[in-house]
Amino acid sequence: EKALADSEVAAAAVQQAVAEARDFIASKTSELKALAEAVAKAGLEEFAALTKRNEEAVEKLAQFREETDGRRVIANQQLALSKVAAAEEAAQRAADAAAPLAPERAEELSPAAAKEATDSLGAAAKEAADRLGEARQCLSERQRDKKAPVDAAELSKLLFR
Repeated sequence: EKALADSEVAAAAVQQAVAEARDFIASKTSELKALAEAVAKAGLEEFAALTKRNEEAVEKLAQFREETDGRRVIANQQLALSKVAAAEEAAQRAADAAAPLAPERAEELSPAAAKEATDSLGAAAKEAADRLGEARQCLSERQRDKKAPVDAAELSKLLFR
């Protein structure tokens, strides 16, 4: 997450530098055109080379941003999968905690064991609800993230697991 944020900061700084370089070249190009043709020609050739380098930097920046977006999508997928898996595990623990309270086994339980089982089930159910809430929140945030588009089919699979 921090690496992605650092990448965004770096990309913004490069974008700013590219824009400033473009503005500088444009302003100096108009000044050069006002000079004598011999002087202007050499300067304009130099600025053409600088403009080309600036355009190359823009292309590299676009590629960097595309790669960063790809990394963000992968990181978000991994996070969502881990949240869903944690919710599933917590739900399984709640189901396991409920097993001693099944009707066919309830008659065998002493009152103390029944209380212990219900307390255990309550804690497991709360944990499952918390993990499920975290998973839903994570998936909801993924839907709203404009920088990392979400595959609707994949999101549906995660939501209805």
